[in-house]
This record gives sequence, C-alpha cells and structure tokens, in this order.
Amino acid sequence: MSKAGLPLSRDDGASDQVHTEAVDFPAAAVAAPGPRADAGGAVPVGGGQHILILDDESPLVRMATRVLERKGYRVTGFNHIGDALDAVHAFPEAFDLLMVDFNMPGATGVAVAREVWNRRPGMPVLMVSGRLSDAEMAEVAAIGIHRTLAKPYSTDDLCAAVHDLLTHASTQTPE
Repeated sequence: MSKAGLPLSRDDGASDQVHTEAVDFPAAAVAAPGPRADAGGAVPVGGGQHILILDDESPLVRMATRVLERKGYRVTGFNHIGDALDAVHAFPEAFDLLMVDFNMPGATGVAVAREVWNRRPGMPVLMVSGRLSDAEMAEVAAIGIHRTLAKPYSTDDLCAAVHDLLTHASTQTPE
C-alpha cells in the first residue's frame, strides 16, 4: 500500500522516477508566470509551471518530459503510483498540473486524480489513455476531469492540452 492507501503492485523497492531535477519543492509553491504564446504563435509555451507526469510507460514519460521542458515547463515524471503520490503528499503545492495515464498497474488514473485532489483540491488533471470506453470516459468526466488526450498523441496536441488546462481550466472540481 502507498502512504495514500492505494494498492500498489511493484516488483522491487527501487524508485523508478524517470526525471530528477534539483528539486526545491517549497520554493516551487511560489506562483509561476502563466503560459505565453510561442514566437510563431502556433504552439503555446509555458512559464515555468511544474507538471507531474505519471505513466507506467517510461518512454512516454521521457518523451513528454523532453517536449514540455523545451516549451518552458518544469517536469517531474514517475512510473509508479506510490512514488508520484509520495511527492504530492510531501509537497502538494509544488505541482501545477497532473498528467496521468488512465490504465496504471494497481489503480486507475481516476483513483490517482482523486488521491491528488485530497491533498491539492482543484489541481488540473490531464487524463491520457490509448483508448477509453464510453463508460470510462463517463467516469473521467463525472469526477471533474475536463481534458483527455488519446495515445498516441502529437507533441503539438500535448502542448496545447497542457496550455489549455493551465490557462482555461485553472481548477477542476472533484465529485
């Protein structure tokens, strides 16, 4: 079990955090500037907001991390639910957006979003999935997640979804 109470399945005790930066989470709680338009105006860029990515597919976490960092966001990525939730529990105000895969070993992205909202109500959540059934889409919408992104996604679609959530859906309301 994680500290958050979600059941976890893990083969080893090692952390699989994909991206590590010199982290000073309390300082990250200071409001970051908002996203701004890219010089060409086509793909929006960030203003230093901190994005937490949780996906059990390491290559996707690495790709999304590189793309978003190049666009001006700070990113911390995880492959295991417990590691991501531990970071949120330790520093709930450090993150500005959660990007989470719907299908994770041990729990769904919906369960993760609910747990994050217990510590940080209203944090924007971008739900990512290869395919969501109508029932799963209804479950995602019912808890207040307003944006989903289908895998595989383009880098432009990823940046646009993150920008949209950080500028237009500044808070989400859990059920």
